[in-house]
Amino acid sequence: MREGRIAAIAERIAGASREIDASGLIVMPGGIDSHVHLAQLAAAGLKMADDFFFSGTRAAIAGGNTTVLPFALQPRGMSLRASVMEYHKEADGKCLADYGFHLIITDPSASVLGQELPALVEDGYSSFKVFMTYDDLMLNDRQLLEVFECARSCRALVMVHCRVRCRHRAVGRQPEGSHPAGYLHHGADYTPYEGLAVTGWPVMTILRGKVVAEEGKILGEPGDGSFLRRGLSPFAAAARAA
Repeated sequence: MREGRIAAIAERIAGASREIDASGLIVMPGGIDSHVHLAQLAAAGLKMADDFFFSGTRAAIAGGNTTVLPFALQPRGMSLRASVMEYHKEADGKCLADYGFHLIITDPSASVLGQELPALVEDGYSSFKVFMTYDDLMLNDRQLLEVFECARSCRALVMVHCRVRCRHRAVGRQPEGSHPAGYLHHGADYTPYEGLAVTGWPVMTILRGKVVAEEGKILGEPGDGSFLRRGLSPFAAAARAA
């Protein structure tokens, strides 16, 4: 590694500051967790259990993930860009993993669709989410179509949280129990994987040449993670010519 990038791949490289013996291990690229909620406001003014520093990105690197993509929620009546900047205040200089943002649009006003959203896509926020359910998040049909049209024109990728009316049946297994102390590091007091056996476990996580987690111990520091500007998704179709 040199300046955070792989400089060479060879059987033997002299002059390294550290040699890591990976015999018997599987060497993989860092994971990308593309759907997380960190420091996000929930109903009744509550916040999600995980933040960017104390648990969220700490849990990420412990699990072999070097990038997370949390959501940046736009409260109704607030500027979309101002909402994004509020999440940056929570994240910048505090993250142990790299991060980007998906935008959640709850108030697609004329200024949001005509100015803010296209500009944010240009700035590297190239995906966003809309809701068809939950009173404080859902958009009506006209708003959804307007958002889709804006997304097509600026080649953003849209995620839709759909509304499905169906009859639910209890499945018999509920999240229960505390997670094992120092292994997972997240802020919730349970895990749905409690009691399940797994094959394989991350023993080391390297971010830009720095060992940030090793054998369950967190070695990373606030600010190791950087904001990642994302390009346009190849799955976002270009706007058709008029």
